[in-house]
Amino acid sequence: MSDDFDIVSVRLIPDKKLLSDEPITRPQDAIKVIAEEYKYFDREVFGVLGLNTKNKPINFTIVSIGSLAASIVHPREVFKYGILSNASRLILFHNHPSGDPRPSEEDLRLTKNLEKAGDLLKIEILDHIIIGSDQERIYSLKAEKEFALDDYIERENKRDEMVRKILRNRELGEEVEL
Repeated sequence: MSDDFDIVSVRLIPDKKLLSDEPITRPQDAIKVIAEEYKYFDREVFGVLGLNTKNKPINFTIVSIGSLAASIVHPREVFKYGILSNASRLILFHNHPSGDPRPSEEDLRLTKNLEKAGDLLKIEILDHIIIGSDQERIYSLKAEKEFALDDYIERENKRDEMVRKILRNRELGEEVEL
């Protein structure tokens, strides 16, 4: 067995230019930039748009191509491109081939986890936009935050509190009433 190992390097290699030099100020601005990338996918595709400090697009990459109803997304893959391109902010995208852009519980959970990771890395998640059957049917978690994400976070906090109570009472040998 050899003790040799490979020396590797990671680099971003430009592919094609995005069609915008304007700052992203609304979900519709972001959709204009990436619309062509999502036009023909029949499976869930998760992508990330990197922005500079002035909210101008600096790169877009597809992080994951999944199945008809799911895509595996890991924070490491999401933030790798942001770090390598010196993005200060990210906008997350994925499509729902079903045509319904409303977020699933898993979409909300993923967004919450990516926001936490972004806080640690000091790379802000500006939005998570879900694209429906065409670029006209979108769901912006930022625009709808007061309904979707806050309710989800409240449910998660209540669930976590209940789990802590159950574990605490188990340690004490007491029964828990739910």
